[in-house]
Amino acid sequence: MLASSFQLIVKRALAHWRLLTAVVVGVLLSVTIMATSSVYFDSLRELGLRRTLADYENTQLDLLVDASVRPVDDGSHGSITAVIDNRVVVPLARHLNTKDLAIRTWTFFFDDPPAMVRADQCPCVHRPNLQQEDGTYPIVECDCRRISFSAVPRQDDRLTVIRGRAPEPVTRQPVGDEVLTIEAMVPASTAEMFDLDIGSVVPARPYWEDEHQQLKAVVTGFYERTDEDDPVWRIWRESFRYQGTTLEFADFVIPEETLRQGMGGYFPSMGAEYAWLLDT
Repeated sequence: MLASSFQLIVKRALAHWRLLTAVVVGVLLSVTIMATSSVYFDSLRELGLRRTLADYENTQLDLLVDASVRPVDDGSHGSITAVIDNRVVVPLARHLNTKDLAIRTWTFFFDDPPAMVRADQCPCVHRPNLQQEDGTYPIVECDCRRISFSAVPRQDDRLTVIRGRAPEPVTRQPVGDEVLTIEAMVPASTAEMFDLDIGSVVPARPYWEDEHQQLKAVVTGFYERTDEDDPVWRIWRESFRYQGTTLEFADFVIPEETLRQGMGGYFPSMGAEYAWLLDT
């Protein structure tokens, strides 16, 4: 039965070979056109994307990812970095060249006795209604100095020590009433503004309530940025920029181990800003 049916199919095909050839060729052409149309439109979209990206500088295509973390310790650090890696870094891995992570703590007060000046001469406390009836201003405490502590990725490549030395990590927690003392570098401009020298001990006080209320930072060196055009400084311009215009800010650079393990353990309620710069 099957053999008879096959013989009949062959005979009919041979009898109508011209029509069958046209049908087969037509089907092949239709499939080819449909397939090439998809390839054509995909290529068109790819060319359009390339043309659009060509209008941007390389640094404009880099990704900047911000996150707020509290508390600052190894556990929180591991959790937030795992989230960013799984949701951002791994999906984009084939498009990324480098990944830089910078961390900066919440702001601290400069815990030295503030200068006593007239209210109109202190930029961070002056208010029009402080003027007295006789037109003079009262003497007030002028406490405009603020401190934050940052961990710079690949610090040795991006910071040049112009005097002193780079800070050593401090992870040991103090005992009893001992105050945590860490090492830090400061910009040369900050050293002049805050009247600091190598070996100066800077007392810092958190603005929030915590288990401890003071930290001491020993200045071990002054630094400059090796290359101001390095894309990593975009983090400081955009993610870590200071909002206040009447305050004096000092950005102390410390090792990441000091920030996470030393300060994080000493100030369990402290928070920090994390910022990733992904070079595409």
